[in-house]
Amino acid sequence: MLVEAVTDEMPEDRKILENLSSFEYEHPTDRSYLNKLNTNVVIEKLIKLYSEYNFERILLVQYTGSNIRVTPKNIPYLYNALKTVCEVLDVKDMPPLYVAPGSLNAMTVGSSKPIIVISSIALSLLSYDELLFILGHEVGHIKSQHVLYHSIGNFIPYIAGVIGNLTLGIGEIAVKGVLILLYQWYRMSEITADRAGLLACQNIDAAVSVMAKLSGYPPSRYDEIDNDLFLDQAVEFENFDKNAFDKLLKLFSVLYKTHPWTVMRAKELKSWYDNGDYARVYNTDGRRKVDRKPQNIVGTIFEKDIFCANCGKKITSAQRFCEFCGKENIYYK
Repeated sequence: MLVEAVTDEMPEDRKILENLSSFEYEHPTDRSYLNKLNTNVVIEKLIKLYSEYNFERILLVQYTGSNIRVTPKNIPYLYNALKTVCEVLDVKDMPPLYVAPGSLNAMTVGSSKPIIVISSIALSLLSYDELLFILGHEVGHIKSQHVLYHSIGNFIPYIAGVIGNLTLGIGEIAVKGVLILLYQWYRMSEITADRAGLLACQNIDAAVSVMAKLSGYPPSRYDEIDNDLFLDQAVEFENFDKNAFDKLLKLFSVLYKTHPWTVMRAKELKSWYDNGDYARVYNTDGRRKVDRKPQNIVGTIFEKDIFCANCGKKITSAQRFCEFCGKENIYYK
């Protein structure tokens, strides 16, 4: 299967979405929650704790030392797929890409200098369009500046004892409350990234079939995947909400989860495609730069301490680009 994947003929070039802004496809709840996180005192303390423990450096050393760095020479098929995704989504700096063992998965780590890690089995289990989708999903996280708070969410379980004992100086109830908010945002950010993945692969069938594969469809039966039946399962899942107990059960079972239900991700993406929002973004040729205005500020100084969602440094003025990492602030839209 790996030989078939690597030698598979690549389809025609994708449409380049020039001057694409993440605001064009982001889920509105994603941005709303993210703005709340950026002005939250608990998150400020978590950022400091994350920095003190140097978790980001540990992860970068781990992947760099233990996994394969993708280059134009060693895995050109994969390298060129990521290059295509970055070109389509208008991301100028192509992030380093590593291949690691494990189940079908991909992730982005490191907020200041993010890297993408994809499982080696993905090359065997994904078609070219599906590969573009999963890489586009990760690049979408980078483009929307999700990575810092994703990293915080991922490292929280490792310091749960520290949080419980120290309570970060503000109380355990407040900590739990902001963690729920963090995970709510995390799940919405996955919906945003799925949309970026669809814009990258430009094939809704491939995007939905990735969800079916992530849900556990047996590889030996991939040629039998029926996207319509898979989406019907999402409708069945939604019907659980008619029962109050089932609705409450669904709520609590996902409360501290980083990802939404996979079948619902597929349905959400299909709905975004069917209602014309995908076409609106895809067909906007000669798109203009958005004149973004700062939010949550008074005059030229922020009303509350706000941190760059890319590098984690405190932003001291309402300028469009972070004074430390140079990335565009999310407070402009």
